[in-house]
Amino acid sequence: MKLHSEYPQQILDRLAKLRELRDLIVMGRERGYLELSEAQRVIELVKDLIEDLSGGKAKFTLHLLDVAEKIIEEPGPLIRKAALKRFNRDDIIPKLEYVAEELPKRSILEHIRGLPILRKKIPIINKTPIEVIADRIGITPRVLKALLDVRLKDLISELGYIFQALLETIVPQEKRLEEYIRAYGIRDLKITKGEALSVLAETVARVWLSVVLKGPWLSAEPVFYQSDRINYEYDAVAIQMVEDRVEVYIAEVEVKCCKFMREDRHKPHISRIRAKIGRLKYLLQGTLNYYKQHGAKRARLTELLLLCYDIPDIQTRQRLKAEAETELQMLQSKYQNSPLMFTTEIRIITKEDMIKKLGRSQVENRLRRAIAIISEVS
Repeated sequence: MKLHSEYPQQILDRLAKLRELRDLIVMGRERGYLELSEAQRVIELVKDLIEDLSGGKAKFTLHLLDVAEKIIEEPGPLIRKAALKRFNRDDIIPKLEYVAEELPKRSILEHIRGLPILRKKIPIINKTPIEVIADRIGITPRVLKALLDVRLKDLISELGYIFQALLETIVPQEKRLEEYIRAYGIRDLKITKGEALSVLAETVARVWLSVVLKGPWLSAEPVFYQSDRINYEYDAVAIQMVEDRVEVYIAEVEVKCCKFMREDRHKPHISRIRAKIGRLKYLLQGTLNYYKQHGAKRARLTELLLLCYDIPDIQTRQRLKAEAETELQMLQSKYQNSPLMFTTEIRIITKEDMIKKLGRSQVENRLRRAIAIISEVS
């Protein structure tokens, strides 16, 4: 498959925006609200993405986002009421469900009909204002009424749908970037620190897993799940059915190994890797539930890999390994009488390890250069 030279850069930039959007949405759902600056950034990202994906043709959606932007700039009584009711603050934007609870159930047309002046026919021309407007724009009154027969709650729901639809494009976009890297490497990409570098590091790591480790890793994909109660995200997940057991393989990626030990954004009292491991139970249970239709009775975390693009010192490696394996042992102990099983060992794979295992094929040479570039930029 031949890809235009600008195409992979567009995908990388798009993925960086999608990932930033996802993080903001998850944070908003967990807290129940966004600060005004965060909400403004969400709309800015969504507008950029819709403009990008539609080529500027999604005019109605972009107009709806303009309306949302104005609401954030000047929250009205309904928004403030929802914020005060839930959080005793009126300088935030509550999540969409909370806003929808405060919105009237009647449609826009029903509100208009409620105004006496709009129900009366205008003297001389003997038409209602609705009929006059319909004439002006060249449609029938019936069509205009249909356009106005929209509830504000429906518009809020539409925004939620747009957000979700955008997030669902992440995995297909990441798969396209993987295909490009296999074919051409990353030499033509402009790489800067930040979200784009993280996206690229994870994508190159998945290609490395499929090329070098093969086996179940050939089908590894990023996984993201979000609901009102739980959310989790893993950089590479591969699944195999072995008799009545689902074998789950997971890899997590950081540009620097020490980042695994940073405070988790959602649970600041524990490290990022401990929080990730703690949420594995949700991934395993969800996977088992899905594969029960194929005869699965148990789910097992078979392998957990931590990949990084630097060479950490011995102390960092030992601390990371001890912390991760302690968390795994706690999970194994807690679920020992359940259908969920957990390996209690991890493997740390560094830049040096990744390069050593590469052969001399064209794809592996491209990976070797990609790993070196990511390591240098980070």
